[in-house]
Amino acid sequence: ELSDREMSDISNLNLNRRFNDPGVFCETAFNSFFPIYD
Repeated sequence: ELSDREMSDISNLNLNRRFNDPGVFCETAFNSFFPIYD
């Protein structure tokens, strides 16, 4: 079981970014907007 401090330390690592988000990487990689949903 994790302590409150350990949980807080882990929570502070969150950058509110999605891993492999096509809305972010497609624009940079392909130089165009790429909608996630059609």
